[in-house]
Amino acid sequence: MPNQERPFDILKNQGEFLAQPKKEQEEAVERVQKEALLVGGEDLRNIDYTRKILESGTPDQQEAVRIFYRWSPEQLRLAVDFSTLRKDIHQSMDKEMLQRIETDLSPTKEEVAMGRYKEDFEPQVRDAVLALRQKGYATHTSGFDGCEAQSIGFQENHLVDVQLPQELQSALMERGARVEVIPDRISFSCDRLMNTDELRQIWNQIADALPDLGKKAGPANLPMSFALKRGLEWKRRRENADQVADEQGEKIEEGIKETVVAVNVSGLTTSGSCEGHADRGEGPWVEIGTPNEPAERYGGQGEAEKRVALKYGIPVEDLQKGRFHLEGVRDAVNEVIDVSSPNGETKEFQEWREKNNLLKKKASELLEEFYQHREPTIPDARLIINKYDAGGQFSIRNAGELLRVGTEAASEMQISENEQNLDLYGEEIKQFTDFLRRKYFHLEDA
Repeated sequence: MPNQERPFDILKNQGEFLAQPKKEQEEAVERVQKEALLVGGEDLRNIDYTRKILESGTPDQQEAVRIFYRWSPEQLRLAVDFSTLRKDIHQSMDKEMLQRIETDLSPTKEEVAMGRYKEDFEPQVRDAVLALRQKGYATHTSGFDGCEAQSIGFQENHLVDVQLPQELQSALMERGARVEVIPDRISFSCDRLMNTDELRQIWNQIADALPDLGKKAGPANLPMSFALKRGLEWKRRRENADQVADEQGEKIEEGIKETVVAVNVSGLTTSGSCEGHADRGEGPWVEIGTPNEPAERYGGQGEAEKRVALKYGIPVEDLQKGRFHLEGVRDAVNEVIDVSSPNGETKEFQEWREKNNLLKKKASELLEEFYQHREPTIPDARLIINKYDAGGQFSIRNAGELLRVGTEAASEMQISENEQNLDLYGEEIKQFTDFLRRKYFHLEDA
């Protein structure tokens, strides 16, 4: 019958274990290591899984890690503390990156050369990396290396025959940092827990002590970072949004522009938008649909439009664009439908509608995820999908509606009530935009 004990229970009684002959001790440890390979179905040799256990695992899971790696309880405590620090640092990096996204995604010349934003570097090593590049060191990797260690790797063997001054090494050793220098990397491991500022000070001292190579490092021979690649795409979409205008020449309103960008980079093609207007009784919305709508929904529709337009004495374009505010257009459109619909829908229109249905499915999934762990500020502010027509085009908008106002000036009371609701509706759209932004850049809840 297989052993039903948890892997580390074999060594739970430390006194009994130590009383065994050394050979039996080694066999027990090997057995524990073998059985502890899988904790919750995962392999402890997977550093990412092990790190998650150290960051937020149960005491039992962490004990399994300790036994697997043959750590002392003190070493486990240090590994847990540094893993927690690393997690906190990466959360702070997400906040920094989110702030960068909201302000200026244009990379500096040095960021272009590095192939990454400076916010891509862990803060404790960031200044040192930038300083070393100024000295000519082409960095490759940097930051946490395992649990309690830190390292900066180089693309070339910059450190052949280079050692830190003995005085500095001794001073760092006294602070609990043991430095190692090899041709393409410099690193240090910590004998005690250090905070971000302490780690930064050590890295800055190391960067100051390394000799200047006489020229700045050139462009990094590395793939562009994920954040920079997506940042440049977001920037391109923003610039495109600045140029878009409707047939009246009206550009995308500032209050909805970032939402339009976020929706587009998420794979949903926008075809219209509005930031909301209290005096018109209109809330914010974004219209979504596949571009290049077929000219004909029904067979023979084009010819029918020409005949009907001539009959009503209106331009064909007004009929095709559905400019219902113009006299006679609505009646003309209805007549075209009556004449051509018996011919059935064209294949091109059916295919276009199916593409819109796929967009609607994706939008529904995003809204479901957005509301998975949150509630709207008020029920009417909840974002919903509002389907437009038989072609499958739709909009994302708030469930509630503002007070409808007439063609004459709205009353102060109407406008005041609309403004209050519009603030709440707009905030919900903004939160959805933030959600899409974090999702696109793979940021946690920064």
